Amino acid sequence: MYLNILVKDLAGIPRYFHLDHMEIPSLIMLALEQATFHPPRNINPSSTVFTPPYNK
Repeated sequence: MYLNILVKDLAGIPRYFHLDHMEIPSLIMLALEQATFHPPRNINPSSTVFTPPYNK
């Protein structure tokens, strides 16, 4: 992943700057791939829980 910016200087000329870069760890990439290509485990809606009103 790269972080770059494009800004205009005082004369209005666009300048491109490379600020930083990083490598995404492989475990994060695997988790993103799994979240993208595999459905969630619980795909059924959860049941509704009824709580009776509090009586004083």
